[in-house]
This record gives sequence, structure tokens and C-alpha cells, in this order.
Amino acid sequence: MGYPCSLFPSFVLFRPNFAIFIMVILNAVLHPRLRRFNIKKRQQVSKQKLVVLRLDRDDYAISIQQVIRVLPTLDIHGTFNDGHGLIQYQGKTISVLDLGVLLFHKKPDLKPNYLLICQTHGGEEVAIPTDRLPKVLDVAEEQFAEVPASYRQGSLGFVLEKLVNLPEEQVLLYLNLDQLLAQAVTPSDSDSEEADAGQE
Repeated sequence: MGYPCSLFPSFVLFRPNFAIFIMVILNAVLHPRLRRFNIKKRQQVSKQKLVVLRLDRDDYAISIQQVIRVLPTLDIHGTFNDGHGLIQYQGKTISVLDLGVLLFHKKPDLKPNYLLICQTHGGEEVAIPTDRLPKVLDVAEEQFAEVPASYRQGSLGFVLEKLVNLPEEQVLLYLNLDQLLAQAVTPSDSDSEEADAGQE
């Protein structure tokens, strides 16, 4: 026995929204262009999480994979005038690197609000003081850019891993912690001159 001819039309009549929904799904599955669009839309854009610090007018980033934790400030030991101090945390002695001193020769921030505990690719833990709570930013792979060769000539270019192009023509400076640590332990020109004068 066949089904009454009015069965499906009456279903559509009483459930129009459901019928439209079914038609949209069928069209998306059957139509090649719509199917490609849906597949492309479902594909996840590759992104990397960065921890962002604010220093003066610029933002500096560190890979979240290198960040261990953020702490309230601790007592910083050592002279710290050269931007390189020490803290004790969980039974370990950790170097403190003040970016303002190391990169811009500013006076050291002796009482920062936070310490960002990070780990270099070489395995050493370092602490970076900051007055503002860091934020986390998702960055797509296509936003990363190489540092221009001419910019690498300066001290800041030496410690940069990449640049990150942000909306509204903003640039995020992606730090290389290993290079930053290497620069921190390298004697400055003034220190070398003082050492030479002491030997004379």
C-alpha cells in the first residue's frame, strides 16, 4: 500500500523550520562549492600562544611554552644595577633579568609587582620583573615575520627571535630568552674599561 500523497506536504506544513534545516544540510553536503567551503571553515588555523609584557611603549612576547609561572614580587638580591639579580624560589637560586636595564639602560626596578618565571631552551630558569600582569595572546603563524637585518645590528635586535604583526599596524617583539641571558652575562664596554683600568 502506498503512503497518502498528503503525508509529506502536511509534515512540511506543520514543521517548516525543520524542513528548511534539512534542505540546508542537504545542499551543503551535495553542492561541491558549499562542501569545500564548510571543510575549509572547519579547518583550524594554526596559532601559537604568547605571553605579552609591556615595557615603556612596546610589547614584548615570550612563548607560553617557556613560561613556568607568574609570581608576586620576591626580594631581589645582588647589586642589580646592571639588570642582573638573584631570587630564591622553592629552594632554587634564579637569575633575574630586568629588560629595562638590559635593553634600554634604565634604572633597575627594585620593587616590581610581578616576576615572570621562564625557562630557556638551555634549561636555565630566569625571572623577568614586570609592573603589569602579563597577558596571553593567540597569534596565527602568518603574523610572524623575520627581523630586518639592519635592525639586528643593535642590542635589541640581537635578542629578538621574530616580529609579530598585529592589527592597527602594531608590532610585537618576540624575545629569544637564550640570547637575552647571553647578553646579560656578557660584560658591557664600561665594565671592560673599568677592569682594564684596575689592572694598570
